[in-house]
Amino acid sequence: QHLDLRAAAAQVDDAPVAGFSPPVERAAADFVRAWGEHVGRAAELSAEQADALRTVMGAWVRTDEVVGADLLLLLPYLEQRR
Repeated sequence: QHLDLRAAAAQVDDAPVAGFSPPVERAAADFVRAWGEHVGRAAELSAEQADALRTVMGAWVRTDEVVGADLLLLLPYLEQRR
């Protein structure tokens, strides 16, 4: 998502404000600038969240591998009862 948000921020930054009357053009330019900054910050936060999720998933996979290896070592000592 962060890539989509970065692309959206670039599109907002490139939005034209020409063609309005001078007061409206200034307001439109302020709006485009503020909205571009907002979307840009959302893109940064999304990238940080993605990095954190990758870190957590890596830890989960490593933990799962360790537990699986421990289970294999315990199998000779386990029996199923019904």
